Amino acid sequence: MAGRKTNNAQATFTNCLRGVIEEADALARQENVELALWLESPAGQPYVYKTPGFNTVSRRYRNASQARIRQNQATLDRITKELAEEKERAKVLKKREEELFKKHEVKEIADMNLEELLAFKEKLEILRETINSATK
Repeated sequence: MAGRKTNNAQATFTNCLRGVIEEADALARQENVELALWLESPAGQPYVYKTPGFNTVSRRYRNASQARIRQNQATLDRITKELAEEKERAKVLKKREEELFKKHEVKEIADMNLEELLAFKEKLEILRETINSATK
């Protein structure tokens, strides 16, 4: 009884496999497409249908993904280089800012005491009045 069920299952799979391959072949011929099928039987045996060839189709997809990887790597390299350049630019700007603060004897607001903050406030108010009078 077990042998008959196995034979029936194998016969059913073989008929289905034949039908799938016929449909795939018809599709490949009618639409002029490249097609690769990989099927496994219930027993684990692989069946391959390919047009023009499974290796050709799979190689094309592998190469396409490798090309995308190379393109993405080039983009990453470019962005990394830009980031390094921006970091250098930030260092130069920070150094220039410190030199200007020393040259004009300007302190960071957080480093000022109360008297310096009040004097700074007066200077800002004078600047605001100057700008307002110039724009009228």
